[in-house]
Amino acid sequence: CRLDCLTAHPACIAGCLESMSVGNGDENIRLCVESDPAIALAVVNLCRGKNIRLDFANLNFSSLLRQISKSQLLKTILSLNIYESENRQKIDLIRDLTLRSGLRAYAARLIAEKSSPAFAAQAFTAGLFADIGLLALAQLYGKSVLMLFEESKGQRNLLLELEKQHLGITDNILSNQLLIKLQFPAAVADAVWLHPKATNDIIAKLPTGKLIAIVRLADILSGSTVQNDISIAAQHLFLTDADINEIRKKTDGYRLRISELFGFEAKDPQRSYLEAIKNIYFKQLSADSGEDNFTQFAQKFIYALNQH
Repeated sequence: CRLDCLTAHPACIAGCLESMSVGNGDENIRLCVESDPAIALAVVNLCRGKNIRLDFANLNFSSLLRQISKSQLLKTILSLNIYESENRQKIDLIRDLTLRSGLRAYAARLIAEKSSPAFAAQAFTAGLFADIGLLALAQLYGKSVLMLFEESKGQRNLLLELEKQHLGITDNILSNQLLIKLQFPAAVADAVWLHPKATNDIIAKLPTGKLIAIVRLADILSGSTVQNDISIAAQHLFLTDADINEIRKKTDGYRLRISELFGFEAKDPQRSYLEAIKNIYFKQLSADSGEDNFTQFAQKFIYALNQH
């Protein structure tokens, strides 16, 4: 729970930097922030540092980004640590966790807009950060998490049991603790904690039960959970088969868009990251003049190469 930020997938940072280098890339920048919990958390921390008001009941990254200068955002993105791409198994795991976080957030907002519009922003937030505990474990205990994923074969409930057995804690409980520590709303923290395991009877009795049900269904539609209770989850939210098919179709389209934006199919994501940094600094160099600016550029660029 000492964790204040997340380590990012290099392709995500590359995609965000490339979007920032384009004059009309505001829409893609927003998509990057809304689809990667590491980048989103960095923006939340930046807003707090700049005393920009965060209203999680109506969280709107488009509005927040308009209050942040491009230079501030650029410094924040460049300051994020990235995973080394030499361990392909680990980098692929982070890619999968990041992608499903973005898809779950997108699906949760769509579900809430149809079933409970008042929960749309909190459902999105809970969907985006539902795996923050798992990302923290992958960051701190990479080999252990890879082993557990291999053993669980993607069955979410079994993964939680394995985590409890081998690590003494489960990622959903850790997500809850981290979000409380990071001062996210209690309803969001409860949703990421309870959505994998709470029974329908328990959900029905909780004040935030509808939010938990939305995150659970979004988890299913984003491909994170075994899909054997989709009809029950949909019925609880009064969604029809047509509603589910529409949300699933839109989520599949979003998957393609985010995969392309982040370049997840790239064979060498770290090379893409370094290319993006190089392009950013060369653009800065061409815009500035003077020996001092060149010296600063060279120092930053050499530092970046030495780091990665």
